[in-house]
Amino acid sequence: MTIATPTLLSNTSDNNTSGAATTSATFTPTIGALLFVAHGMQRDGTSTPASIAFSAGTWSMTKSPEQTNSFQEGNVWRGTVPSDRGTAMTITVTAQGVTSTFRHVLLIAEITGANAASVLQAPTPVNPFSTSGGVTLSACSAGSGVFGIALPQNNTVITPGANYTELGQNVVLTNYSGQMQYDVDATGVTTCDWTDLDGAVSYLYAFEIAAPPPARSLLGAYPMLGSRSI
Repeated sequence: MTIATPTLLSNTSDNNTSGAATTSATFTPTIGALLFVAHGMQRDGTSTPASIAFSAGTWSMTKSPEQTNSFQEGNVWRGTVPSDRGTAMTITVTAQGVTSTFRHVLLIAEITGANAASVLQAPTPVNPFSTSGGVTLSACSAGSGVFGIALPQNNTVITPGANYTELGQNVVLTNYSGQMQYDVDATGVTTCDWTDLDGAVSYLYAFEIAAPPPARSLLGAYPMLGSRSI
């Protein structure tokens, strides 16, 4: 088996805004699914970790190491959708401690048949100052998939790496973009990569997702009708 094809739930951006917060479109997640939230921002000032809030009530999310420099920030969260949260909602990400913000990009996706425990590896994000780059993985297990997120400081169209399929991309009008990509069968794969990053600083993330266990069959669990012991 392989992982399910990811679903893009929301893809929004704010350009030339003075606000420290950005809010997603309304979406309805699948109960029990693995949810990813990716936020990129161009800003002035120093920043403490950004906060995330759910209109339907917050639940536990794991945050990847926050990536920052003097004018740019990247945030990625992941977690399992709780059994009481399969309702229409929005997510708001708020930057902390900045003097002004200019642009936000916010992408949200889910993978059904997977949950937080399905993440087999989440390498430290990388931030190449190059037109191409990637995250190195240990060789992925048989049947597992890879989910990748790119948050580059550019306004050009990013190209997925070989064998990767783009889930969604948002190019803000000036100097920021975000992209998600995946490989549902990444057996043995050791990199999640991108090209056309425009030579600016890019924050790149990758996650190996375990394939769901095969469905159990009841065939053979009971003796055949009419059989008897001798």
